[in-house]
Amino acid sequence: MKQSKILLAVVSICIISIFTFLIAWGNGSIGVSSNRIEEDARKSQKIDENWKVAKDVTDEMGILMFYDTNVDKQVFSVYTTGDPLTYGYIFKSGGTLGIEKSQIQGFSYEGKGMALVSMNGKGIEAIKVKKGTEVETIQVVPNEPFAVIIPTYVEEVVGLYNSKGESIAIDNIRVN
Repeated sequence: MKQSKILLAVVSICIISIFTFLIAWGNGSIGVSSNRIEEDARKSQKIDENWKVAKDVTDEMGILMFYDTNVDKQVFSVYTTGDPLTYGYIFKSGGTLGIEKSQIQGFSYEGKGMALVSMNGKGIEAIKVKKGTEVETIQVVPNEPFAVIIPTYVEEVVGLYNSKGESIAIDNIRVN
């Protein structure tokens, strides 16, 4: 009889723990999966469903830039992974970008990489990065807004280039 009461108590604690975890995970307080980042950002930052999004998600970070081509305003969201006691992606920062169409904004998160967002008024079409002696090219659609994550293995951003091969500078990098 005593053993069955102990077993019932252990099973009850396990069930309550699992139920609590599932509720916390379901409402995003533990983190969100990669396929729910956009939904979470739109909901938490009250972003209209009609706004377009440029986004990039890696195993370590997610960057989203929401925009409306009729309004000179953009909203960004940055999510990262790997925080203790969390699952999935956790919202790290976000807000309004007051960038002009031609500006390029960077966000650097130590150990997670660097994210770049732009309305791409300068016509960026390639981002060249270096790892060791190899130079890789990240393609961007010219004159289209973009959100790109520069992976953590990259040692150096060689440059951003337009269709004429001209090097374009990053206007601002926020270090977090």
